[in-house]
Amino acid sequence: MTRHITCPTCGSCNVTQRNWAKKLFGVLGTAAGATGGFAGTIRGAQIGMTAGAAAGPAGTTAGGLAGAVLGGIAGSAIGCELGTTVGKKIDQHMLDNFVCAFCGNAFTEASA
Repeated sequence: MTRHITCPTCGSCNVTQRNWAKKLFGVLGTAAGATGGFAGTIRGAQIGMTAGAAAGPAGTTAGGLAGAVLGGIAGSAIGCELGTTVGKKIDQHMLDNFVCAFCGNAFTEASA
């Protein structure tokens, strides 16, 4: 069951969420995850090269590239998920995340 948020000033139901912290921390988390995932790319490339060695030099190259790409993607995805989770909590508890489209009032969920 969804709860409808109404503006505490004018009572309008035309309320939107800004989600500024969620967006910002999602981007920062993705960048941090990609940077941290660099170590994962090195290890992923090593594992891919070892796994692809049975197929010869082409397998070693393809395995190394695949391992590196997957390591970077995994790091970015995990960083993005953690960043958006932190940002969502900040939006909910610290920022005036809701804004009324009718009167322009910004408010928190607790005051709605």
